[in-house]
Amino acid sequence: MEGMGKRTSRQKGFYYERSLARKLWSKGFAVIRGPGSGGGSKDIVQPDLVAVKKGKIFIFEIKVRWKRNAIYIDKEKVDRLKEFAKRSGGEPFIAVKVIDYIDWKFIPVDQLKKTGKGNYKVSMESLGEALTFSGLLGLVDNSRKIMDYVKQI
Repeated sequence: MEGMGKRTSRQKGFYYERSLARKLWSKGFAVIRGPGSGGGSKDIVQPDLVAVKKGKIFIFEIKVRWKRNAIYIDKEKVDRLKEFAKRSGGEPFIAVKVIDYIDWKFIPVDQLKKTGKGNYKVSMESLGEALTFSGLLGLVDNSRKIMDYVKQI
């Protein structure tokens, strides 16, 4: 990504949030990016992205990494994502992109592994078993291709 060197990690994260939003939009989803995604009022949940297609609602917490390390997510953030999903009737996911390593991977929140302190961890191994972009699309039309089951790391 050209010209990103002087930007903050937060700005770089926003770039990839918008990138995923555009990718979902190009595949026919209606997409809304949360204002300040994650910030704002404590009593209102604001996920990073909400994508809707054919009545299916997907709610995303987005994590972008530049190194191949485990990702840790606060319990409160996951609880808030689950609450939004419950209220909307949607499916909550952690969307992960490791720059220059893997394309987007999607982990259903109910498949996250808890840490000893009650937070959550996404290991590089678990990304190998996560949904690919085409696998996510398959959830909309209820069809899955054989490649959705194959590790693509």
